[in-house]
Amino acid sequence: MIVWSAHVDVCDYAQTLVLARDRYRPAVVDVQQTYRRLEPVHLVFALVWGLGMLFPIGAHWSTGPAMVASLLALDAAGLVLVYLSGPAASIIVTPRHVIVRNPFRRYVIPRSVVEGLDTETHFTPHLLVRNARSVRPAALNLNLPRGYQMNAGRHHRQGVTSMLNRVPEEPNYGPAERRIRYGYLVLAAAAVGIAVAAARYMLAIEPM
Repeated sequence: MIVWSAHVDVCDYAQTLVLARDRYRPAVVDVQQTYRRLEPVHLVFALVWGLGMLFPIGAHWSTGPAMVASLLALDAAGLVLVYLSGPAASIIVTPRHVIVRNPFRRYVIPRSVVEGLDTETHFTPHLLVRNARSVRPAALNLNLPRGYQMNAGRHHRQGVTSMLNRVPEEPNYGPAERRIRYGYLVLAAAAVGIAVAAARYMLAIEPM
């Protein structure tokens, strides 16, 4: 039975030797594959938000540096939240592990216990782990209706399966690890706090 542990993920010397050895194997295409969540909606929203905020900044330029700083802070906080909802999530396949990086939680799962991707049972795709709870990779979430989600899930299954096929598996029977990404939690809390403080200041200066 797989027990989730909270050990720090450290790349040991043996894995480094394995990666160096695989580099010279003709049959090996890649020693690591990465899938990062980056949808067109994230790019569009980031551009619209980032560039759109230039208009109120320009309009309030003469109001004073405090107002301009508040608008810039609000702009930056919005971009941080876009990043956390998109590119912060990824899946990395190495010869020994499948690493699922959700915005606030990270899973390091040995390849030997990964049984594939389930795109039918849940609303979002889940990575199946032998004798343990499945893991929801946030990188496979889509901001689309449920009907399209299932089709997209099959596409992602092919992508993840393809990564698993391209990266040769090395024997690894260690425990699966799970830990919180405290840095991203602090980043999210700071972005929300800054956005709320900036909005309150602007409303105090120019009440609606």
